[in-house]
Amino acid sequence: IVAIAIIGIIAVIATPPLLDWREKARFTGTLQSLTANLQRGKLSAVRDNAPCQVLLTINGYTIFLDLSNPPNQQWDAGVDIMIKQEQWPEGYNIVFTSAETNFTSFFFDGRGLVTFQDLALLAPETDGRITIHDTAGRTGFVRINMLGRIGQVYQ
Repeated sequence: IVAIAIIGIIAVIATPPLLDWREKARFTGTLQSLTANLQRGKLSAVRDNAPCQVLLTINGYTIFLDLSNPPNQQWDAGVDIMIKQEQWPEGYNIVFTSAETNFTSFFFDGRGLVTFQDLALLAPETDGRITIHDTAGRTGFVRINMLGRIGQVYQ
């Protein structure tokens, strides 16, 4: 009985850190998955010399090769090639910004360069940023610059 009581006490002490670790791993995995899928889209654009469209919403994102003639920045079933469609985890807050302006879509061209369609004039050094907040207050973001460089940062 004493051994069972000791095991119960240890379990009560160990459970909160394990739950926090699981949520942190889920958050990190979300950032890594987004970064990897953006890299995959960029490489597909270069490989196929076709624009790769990235559409961002509060619910998730869609990445596809826009093979419409001319490219129309929207998914056309039967014409375009889906690369990845993913939903954000429940409870995550997503913000898309560049130069203090919101954006919801951008594309990689056949050279891997980025164009933010929702923005008028951007300086070449401007980064787009997809910021992700979880319910525990963690924040991380994925940066995309005009030259197609993609990186992730945790805070």
